[in-house]
Amino acid sequence: MSFCARPMFAVGFGAFLVCGDTCLHLEDWPAGFFLLYGAIVSRRNWVSGRPYQAAAWGFNSHLLFASFLANLEDWSSSHATEHGWISDRALVVIVGVMLALALGGLVSTLVSTNPPSDYSGAAKERLQ
Repeated sequence: MSFCARPMFAVGFGAFLVCGDTCLHLEDWPAGFFLLYGAIVSRRNWVSGRPYQAAAWGFNSHLLFASFLANLEDWSSSHATEHGWISDRALVVIVGVMLALALGGLVSTLVSTNPPSDYSGAAKERLQ
């Protein structure tokens, strides 16, 4: 589970949100940028950046949970529709997987007291 606590995982997830949301919802950009900021700060200094990364994961988890429930409701309704090129069913699965990854990032960031293993030697020396 410590893989999800790595700042580079958060950078990749945040960049995916920003790029993916360009096509769908521009209002979700702050969530992606917040996660990118939290990852960059925690990559530089785990002790001071960890709260930002955890808060960003929590914010993203909240948005994805609301999206998951809304899409699940759309899918289960009697008049299911297509969202452009993707069906309601596929959208529920995609958002569900993203929600699981975001929750994994949140939990592992909260539980990890030591810096994740992707830190360079210089970054680990600064913490000591």
